[in-house]
Amino acid sequence: LVGSEMCIRDRLNGTVKNLIINGATVKCLRGGVLVGRMDAGLVENCHIKNATVSSEQKIGGLVGFVNYSSKDLTIRGCSVSTATLGKLDSKEEAYQMGGFIGYLQSANRNVLIENNSVSGIVINNVYNSTEPDRIHIMEQAYCHAFIGNVVNVSDTDIYDSYSVTLRNNQVDKQLSGIPTCDRTNDYIGWWAGDYLSLIHISEPTR
Repeated sequence: LVGSEMCIRDRLNGTVKNLIINGATVKCLRGGVLVGRMDAGLVENCHIKNATVSSEQKIGGLVGFVNYSSKDLTIRGCSVSTATLGKLDSKEEAYQMGGFIGYLQSANRNVLIENNSVSGIVINNVYNSTEPDRIHIMEQAYCHAFIGNVVNVSDTDIYDSYSVTLRNNQVDKQLSGIPTCDRTNDYIGWWAGDYLSLIHISEPTR
């Protein structure tokens, strides 16, 4: 697909494979170049090039919003290269954005993000609170070159049964001049700290 102005705007509960989208422009409330909202299923070998996404929140170069579901979810072997993300009104500050996934939410199921890569990611006018209670205000509002926010709220009595796993992903360059915190790493802008034991990250294989 070349020059597409559409993504999968309704929820995805299924499989999407073997796509290249080049030169997309997406404008929406919540969105990504390939999928606006993904609940469950598999996205594999899909590649985004030279894209622009303008939205209000939960914006991603590939998937904007990963939502709750009782079924597992896998995104494998995909890439985003040269993508610019920002608000519909360019004067407003951006939040909940990621070069790959904007906002990943999970509960009582397994999520695997594996063998993916991002490069050439730009997020315009990133939100950075200056309020005294900045730490509380900024929760779930971070941006990142890979995944903006990860929120895993699996039930406490079955913690060990489910996980969010990031394995062998690559980020060519971290975003500069954006807010970070003690819950920021090379792949996530912010994660729900109470569930850190359920978020597993492994470095790329060289």
